[in-house]
Amino acid sequence: MEVDGVGVFEEPNRSDGGRALATEARPDLGSLSVEELAELCASLERRVVSGSAPLATYGDLASAQAELRRRGLAGVTEGAAGPT
Repeated sequence: MEVDGVGVFEEPNRSDGGRALATEARPDLGSLSVEELAELCASLERRVVSGSAPLATYGDLASAQAELRRRGLAGVTEGAAGPT
């Protein structure tokens, strides 16, 4: 199943009957554009808010949000002399 056109696919999670991102299908977050990363976060947030997301989805969301924060900080610090 594709998630909002980002190209993330799901497979059944046999331990709880839910669905989680397939390990081999997890996107390399570093290769996604900021827009794609934001779309992925929004999609994962919708799943978490639904209350039926498997635990792995929470981890995927945390990873995607951490990558967005990392890029935000990198964008601020690139070419800057630092805080004054």
